[in-house]
Amino acid sequence: MIIKNYLSICLISICSFISIESHAQLRCDWRNKTDQLLKVNLLNFPLKTFNLEYERLLKPQASWGINAVFTPERDLPFKKKIIENIEDENGIKTLNDLRLNQFSIIPFMKFYFGNNKPFTKFYVSPYIKYTRYTSSLDLYYQYLDISNPLEQKIVDVEIPLKATINSLSLGAAIGFQFNVFKNLYIDWKIIGNHYGILFGDGSGHSTSPLTPEMQEDIKQDIESINDFPLYKFTPTVTATDLEVKAKGANIGVTSSLSIGFKF
Repeated sequence: MIIKNYLSICLISICSFISIESHAQLRCDWRNKTDQLLKVNLLNFPLKTFNLEYERLLKPQASWGINAVFTPERDLPFKKKIIENIEDENGIKTLNDLRLNQFSIIPFMKFYFGNNKPFTKFYVSPYIKYTRYTSSLDLYYQYLDISNPLEQKIVDVEIPLKATINSLSLGAAIGFQFNVFKNLYIDWKIIGNHYGILFGDGSGHSTSPLTPEMQEDIKQDIESINDFPLYKFTPTVTATDLEVKAKGANIGVTSSLSIGFKF
């Protein structure tokens, strides 16, 4: 039996993608055109992430809004660095096939301190964040077929797997925003942290029947990831199918450097 133990690397890499993000911002006020801001987060461009945020001024030192974040289908971040540490060809093929995307909705409040001029100075921003992550990958395995002692052979197994993970968190951010020239603004969100829950599942159908030994090896491989303290994965493996339930804590960090225009 030859089972390549690389599935834990794939799942932990996806969890790493979930934990680290940055956000672009867009703000608007329907009542008064002088209270509208449109922003773009410069840190998002290398991450291929897009944001659209609406913010409404309640009074000069307080506002509320909602932010939408979208990352189209993409490779695993830092994939080349991860692959450098993998010697197994099947593991490399799996990571090369891995695709991820995400969508987030983030309602928030902002409280400004320092003066009565809208959208300026130091701020504190509590928020709620819901995120839906989807991923697709092909798991590649090999095993030695000894059913015929006279003709032993290595059998390739492929399991196309699709997974969806949801998270719901509460958080707060701090930052500075300045009017640098006429209608031009700079917003530096220094840091934001959020904490919450994570839940989801994934499933796949094997292209070849899985032997009892392979089923047990795949199950143990996935369960070994439960040593990672934040997440718990519960697999169900049959001769033809693989299902994985995920749950755990969601801890995230955000930061942004945005340029915006008031109109």
